[in-house]
Formats: sequence, C-alpha cells, structure tokens
Amino acid sequence: MTGIDGGRAAARGFQYQYLRTLEYMLMAIGNPAVFACRIEGEPHPANPNEVDAVDFDMVDDSGAALIAAQVKSRSAGAKIGLAEACTIFAKIIARNDAQSYLLLTNAIVSSRLEHFFEKLIPRCSSADALREAIADTLRGSPRALAELNSLTDMQIERLQRCRVVADSRDRDQLHEAIRESILKWRRGQRRGVGHQSSGLLVSFLLSDTLRRAATADCAVWPMEELRNTLELDDAILSEALGGQDWGRVVGVMPPVPDIARPNITKRLFEALKNKQPKSRSTTRAALTGPSGIGKSSAAAAYVAEYLDLYDLVLWTDASNESALFESFRNIALWFDLDQKLDTNSLRTLIHQRMASFPGKWLLIMDDADAASSEQWIPRIGNGHVIITSLDSLHSFGSSARITVTSMLPPEAEALLLARMQHESFDVQASKPAVHRLAEALERWPLALELAAAYLRSCGFGLDHIEHYLESLKIRSLNDKTSVPPGYPRTLVAAIDLGMSRVYSMAETDDVAKLLNDSLIAASYLAQRRIPIQLIVSTARLPPEEVPSTRGTIFSDEPEIPEAFRLLKRVSFSRDDLPLPPAYNDDPRARTTITINSILQEVIRERVEKIHSEAEVSSILDTVAFYVDLWLEAAMHNGEAGRVHVIAPHAEILAGHLRRLGVATNSAAVMLGNLASFHHAQGNLTDAQGLLEAELSLFDLIDEPNELILQQTRIYLATVLLHRAGRDSRKTMQAVKLIEPVVPYLYSISLDPDSQQAASFLCSQAVSAFLSGDGCDRQLAAPLLSTLEDLASRLPSHDIVSAREAALRANDLIQSNHFKEAELLCRNSLVHEGAGAGNLYLELRRLLIEAILRQDRWQEARTELDALVALMGDMPLYREAVGMALHNLGLQAATRMLMPSPGEARDFFLHIMDLPQLDVARSAAPDGAAWRFGVLDLARVLATGESKAARVLSVSVRSSLPTEPRDNRDFGWIVFARLLCHLAEGKPAAEALKMFEEEFD
Repeated sequence: MTGIDGGRAAARGFQYQYLRTLEYMLMAIGNPAVFACRIEGEPHPANPNEVDAVDFDMVDDSGAALIAAQVKSRSAGAKIGLAEACTIFAKIIARNDAQSYLLLTNAIVSSRLEHFFEKLIPRCSSADALREAIADTLRGSPRALAELNSLTDMQIERLQRCRVVADSRDRDQLHEAIRESILKWRRGQRRGVGHQSSGLLVSFLLSDTLRRAATADCAVWPMEELRNTLELDDAILSEALGGQDWGRVVGVMPPVPDIARPNITKRLFEALKNKQPKSRSTTRAALTGPSGIGKSSAAAAYVAEYLDLYDLVLWTDASNESALFESFRNIALWFDLDQKLDTNSLRTLIHQRMASFPGKWLLIMDDADAASSEQWIPRIGNGHVIITSLDSLHSFGSSARITVTSMLPPEAEALLLARMQHESFDVQASKPAVHRLAEALERWPLALELAAAYLRSCGFGLDHIEHYLESLKIRSLNDKTSVPPGYPRTLVAAIDLGMSRVYSMAETDDVAKLLNDSLIAASYLAQRRIPIQLIVSTARLPPEEVPSTRGTIFSDEPEIPEAFRLLKRVSFSRDDLPLPPAYNDDPRARTTITINSILQEVIRERVEKIHSEAEVSSILDTVAFYVDLWLEAAMHNGEAGRVHVIAPHAEILAGHLRRLGVATNSAAVMLGNLASFHHAQGNLTDAQGLLEAELSLFDLIDEPNELILQQTRIYLATVLLHRAGRDSRKTMQAVKLIEPVVPYLYSISLDPDSQQAASFLCSQAVSAFLSGDGCDRQLAAPLLSTLEDLASRLPSHDIVSAREAALRANDLIQSNHFKEAELLCRNSLVHEGAGAGNLYLELRRLLIEAILRQDRWQEARTELDALVALMGDMPLYREAVGMALHNLGLQAATRMLMPSPGEARDFFLHIMDLPQLDVARSAAPDGAAWRFGVLDLARVLATGESKAARVLSVSVRSSLPTEPRDNRDFGWIVFARLLCHLAEGKPAAEALKMFEEEFD
C-alpha cells in the first residue's frame, strides 16, 4: 500500500486555493466596486493566531470586505458535511464583516448542508430564529453548535450571507478556465494573445499569488495592478515567450507559402491601396484562376507580408452558404457577438461591427462562390476585401481583378528545390533537370507539389527527376481525353502518378481499395471538412448492412488513419478542423480532411468515364445514404453545429445527383432531411425548393419508397400552408398534394403492422391544415373531414398522442385546471427522446406554464433550465424556441402585476437574460416580431427604468397591429396597452381602470 505524501498533498491544496483566488479576481476585474484582493485575508490582523479564517477577500477602496472566502480542496469523491461547513463559517464571520461569505470547494456537498444554507437559513428573520434553527439542526454536532452559539447576535445574522459553492473541476480544468478568461480579456482589450502566451500569463499570476501570500506587505493586490499585468504590451509578451503566438487572424488560414510570388503580392497591394481619402467604402481585389494555381496561397502570402498594416484579419471559407455562415460564426465569437443568431442577423451585426471597427481590417473570402458570397461582403468600413475564386467571369462588385497564372520559372524551380532539398544533392548539377521538370509541369504550383511529394515518397532525389519525367510523359499521352478544360495535361498525369504511388504504398489490396473508394466518395462532396469516417463507411459497409438503429458508423480499424496518412504524403489532402462533438461519439470520429477541387474533378471524370451509368448511380446512392445518415443523426440529436458542417456536403452532392440524373430513394431522403434542417431554421424558401426537388426525384425512381413519397407530399403541403398568408391558391395546392395520400393511408391502415405509420402520417396531414393561420379552412374542409375520420379509427401514435396532449393541456390551462395540465404534460413527456423536435418543446413550455400558474416558481425555474438545455446553444427549431420563450415571458410578465410579484419578476428577468431569446427574436415571423418589444417594455418596468419605459412605450404603441390575427394577438395587445399606461406614469389602479375603459 502506497503512503500519502503529505508535502505533495499540501502543495496541491495550495495550488487549488490560488487557482480559485485567481478565478474570482478575474471574475471581479470589470467590477468598479472591487478595489483589491487580499491574499490570505487581512495582512496585519489584530490577532496573528486568527489568520487562517480567510484564504482571500475582496475589498472596496475603503478597505471594507465585499467577499470573504475560504477554499477547501478534497480528493476525488470526498464529501464535506454540515458540521464542518458551519465550523468554517463560524470562524470567518466571527473575525470578518463582509457583504458575503463563501466556502469554495471541490468536495461533494451533502443534501443536508445544501438545504441548511439554501432553504433553512434564508427563512429565519431574526437572530433568535437562527439560533433555534441551528440548535435543532446541529443537535448531533456539539463542536459546530458550540462554535455558532459563541457568536453574538450581530455575528450570527451574518450566516444569512454565507454560501457554499461546490465545483467539481480539478486543478487542470481550473487552469484552463483561467487561461480562457485571460484570452477573452486580452482580446476584448484588442491585445494579442494565443494559447502559449495566455498560459504564460497564468503561470506568472500563480507565482505572483504565491509571492503575495508569503509576504504580508504585498498581500493586498489592487485590481488595477492585475489589469496592468493582463494588458502587458504585445511586444513584451512575445519577447518573454520567445516569439509571437498570435496575429489577430480570425479563421482557418492556409499555410503561408515558403516560396514568394512577389509579382502577385505587389499587384494585390497596389490594387488595395487605391482608396479615396475619407471614403467609407471598402476596397476589393479578386484573385481568379483555376484550381491549384495558388490563389489561396497568394492571399496567405499577402497577409504574411502586410500583416502590420491591419489590426484584424478575417479569413473565411466562402465556397458555399453554409461554410460562410460557419466562418462568420467564428468571427462573431471574436466580436463578442451571439453565435446563435440566425443568418441575416449574424451577417448584419458583423457588418455593423466591421463598419465601426476603430482599426483597419482585412477580410479574405476564400474560394468564393459568386452566387452566395456577394451578400456577405461588407460595403462600409475601414477595410480591404480579398476574394479568391475559380469564377473568372464574375465581376465581384467593384473588385480589381488579378488573374493568377503559372509561377515564374525561378519561382517554380525554387519550389521544387525547397521540397527536394537534401545535403547529399548536388543542387547546381541538378538545376537543368529541375528546370525541365518545372517546364514539363507548366510551372503549375499544385503539379509541382505533387511531383515533389511523389519523389519524396519513393525516397528519390533530384537525380531521379529524369525517371519521373519519363513516367509523366507516358501518363500524359494516356490522359489527353480526360483533362478538365483550362488545366495542363501534365497536372492530371501528376495526379495519376500520385494515385499509383498511394496504392503501391498501401500495405494490402484491401487498404488500396479503401483509399480508392473513399476518394471517389470524397470527390462528390464539398472540398473542405470531409469526415474521414463518413467516406470510409461508403467504402466499407453497404447500406443494406447498416444496423436498423441508424446513427453514424465508426470504425476503429488501425489501418484507417494510416491509410489517410498516405494521402498526405503525396499532397492529396491535409487535415482540417475537427467536427463539433456529437451525442455518444468517439473523438476519433471527428477527424476531417480537405482535398483540392481539381483532384475531385479528375476523380469524378475518371469514375464517370470508366463506369456505366448504373454503376455511377449505385456509387452515388451509397454516398447519399451515408451523407443522409450523418445529417439525420445530427438533426435527430439537435446538434446544429454538426448539421452546419454536413449540410454543405449534402448540397454539393445534390448538385451532382441532378447533373447526372441519379434518382434513388437514398438521394430523395437526403433532400428531405436537408429540407427539414432549413425548415427548422426558418429558411422556408430553401425548404420548399428542396421538397419540390425531392418530389420530382420520386417521379424518376423505378421503385420509389411509397411511405417517404407520401410523407414528402404532406411535408411540402405543410411548408406551403406555413407561407400561405391566407392565400386560397396555396390551400388548393396543399389539397392537391395531400389528396393522393388518402388512398395510400387507407391501404396501409388495413395492415396491423402499418397502422402506427398510417396514424402518424394522417396526423401530420391533419396538422398541416390546422396549425397556423395560413389555411383556407372552408376550402380544405372536405379533405380535412376525411382525414379526421380516418385518424379516429387508427391507434394513436406516440407523436399523435403528444400533439393531442398539448392541445388538451392548453385548454386545461385556459380553464384554470393547472394541476391536471401539469400531470398530462408530465405523462406525455415520458415518451420524449433525443431529437423529439418542436412538439416536445411545446409540451415542456406548457408544463412550465402550468407550474408557474400554481406559483411554484422554483420548480418552474428548474423545468425552464431543463428546456433551455434541450434547446442548446444554436437551437435547430428556432420558431418553436421563439414561441416557447416569448409565451413564457408573457405569462411571467403578467404575473408581475399581481400581489407578491417578486418571484414572478425574477423568473421573467431570467427569461429575458437567456441567450436563446436573442435567437427567438431574430427568427420571429414578421407578424410576431412586435411582441418582443412588449417584453422589452415589461423588462424596463420591472427594473424600474422609468425614463426608458416612457421612450419604449411610444415605440410599442406604434408597432401594435391594428387588427389582431387571433386570440393570442388580442391577449398580447391587451397586455401591451396596460404596460404603456404604467410606463406613462399612471398608478397601477388608475392604469387598470383606464385599461378596462379602453377595452370595455
């Protein structure tokens, strides 16, 4: 048995204590009331024997303690009990008068201890009541009871300011949290900082804490000194680190080329500097040219050369809409904006920040798609925009156009020599061969990289160039008919040689086939962030062998990472950002790669030339199956971050499916799930277009999946009616879509095994006509009656039961049967699972409303927090989230006007502080956006901001609809006018009277 090393244990305890001290100092750094932190408490106490009571305290400029804290660390799994906590607090409050007292610990807190300080003590209204509660609770702990009984009445009343803060993080996690706080602080102050430099600052601050703890004269640590340390000059910090590990570059920038192309860099500089003095418009330059010619590298070289001209560089992947959204989300984080905003709000706010940014910025729109990128480019601001694109015809607004062509001879030869350099090579003697190779490859950067990688992978040097040239010549002659327009045939030959080399390096035929099939799958996806496990699945596992439980497939075969390392050895791929974490996934499943678009194009052309149409269709059907599998899993689990990564692959693949006329059930299902994502995000136009494409695809499928076909009809009708705006023509379109579904529903309803599916589809069809207010009910009445009749004869599907429960619970709440509504919701939520969607969000919203209408505010808060956790940081179901939060906000706000409004006010303000509410606000339909203004007015009234309330009330009155669309609108309008009366300074009773007269 190993003994305990007391010295190390003590050191770990002090390290934990000083980490918690630093954490609280950083939390208080923006609080003007906090003047200093005293390490180990009062540096010169009246009684030196009482120095152990406080580990640190925060004081104001008069020396009065705001926080007095003791830190207790424990080994993993250890507990802290009520008696120990009371003894600790007794010592602290006997020797210190502070606004609050904290016991910070990583131990497990007993429920008895939690109840004592959170429930029992706050209810005691006097010293006598406190003593009575203490005597009753601590009967079995005489020492702790004696410690508390020795306190004066004034001291014992301080117990109500005591709080136990349990935090299970270990020292490494605390260190990382502090490092992240420093990163955020310096970036907020526009100071340079990186991972290493922030870690260096943490280490320095920890050592400074130890120094101050050891020396009483240094124990008082003014916050101003901490701020000065954190705002250390960039040059001093980089010098201390031995180099700069930051560059104010936001986004994933490709490597800076080691071979300069000064001609392009200079032309870029000249193009961007030609800006009119005092002009507020941005200056643009577009680098255009084919794939692999070096456009992105030229942009990266410009950044490296002229970084000192800019305060901020923003690098974006502009290859498609989804990639741009993800890139701008990263920019939002740097600007301290909410990443969870919808597309339009995110773009607008970032453009505003860039327009008002005090320094000079540079935005790179890399691999820009002309159709989607233009709206993302800011027009106003002190900045430059560099666009790289394959599209040589598009003007990209007022951009100066620079066509990137082959490298100059000295540049191309320098690149080859740099990649092939070795001490044993006679560079001078090899120069003629290097020159011939560069010319043979037409000085095309990608071709040069591939040639060098091939030679290196074979262990060849400059003296083997002639052998490579001969192989290249043979391949080139065979490739005349398969060269994409605008590219040199030697580039294709170099790709072909690279492929041959990859297959020869593979240890087995099975690994070679894995790489071949994976590359084929990757060539039909987006260029960037291709999940390795996705393309491996297409090569390894036929769709019919996928388990029925669905979900993404992960293989831990050791040859997989080794196989993909071979691709990097021949410069076919490079590592990209990992996927966001997913439910129950292995971190190794998050690995992604980037491959060059010309490689994708060459592979596609080979595949489509060699294989028959049926074989190509089968290949793409498998790829569509797996892309849909990953997309569906992310949708099902509400993982919006991952959906945003997979969606571009689905969109690119959909384009190839249309190009080749591939019509399969897997392709159709993928389009439907992509439409589902856009619908959940509120992008109804995109959702409608995808569903229409899916329906058209079914017309071409020999044996369409009838169930999915009918579900698509219903889904498209739902989207149409959602956008109808009471347009009878849209209702007729929806009726025509759903009419063919009815015979199918009757046919499957006769089969007991299919009745659940029939019930679900029938319910979806009924819901399409009944949800929202876009349907002409009279026009839909005959079809709706038929569907409702059929639904009444079918067993109830869980989703159908949940929908009926939601309607019933809403009716019960309206009739003041709150307990029944609560029980109904709880019973229905038993069937909730991951990815249950907006219906279960609505049930949770109704549960919370039923609870708060019973004035059980703490329980309502607990359920609200659970609902918010389910929503996630980037809710998929934006409109459902909006409805849930703004309805709960209304209920809490109305309860603030009733007797004892304190808990209602706290609940309401908590809702208003939720970041998800910003998502809801930005995603609100045009007809409901005004309601958030009503909530804003309620907020300023709740916080006593009378001047702001008067100003806001004018805006609210002007935004109210002249005619309510339904009873919900009427209720909101009624409440809004009451708030306006209160904002205008009317006493509550008078406001209510005026309100009643107004609606009499």
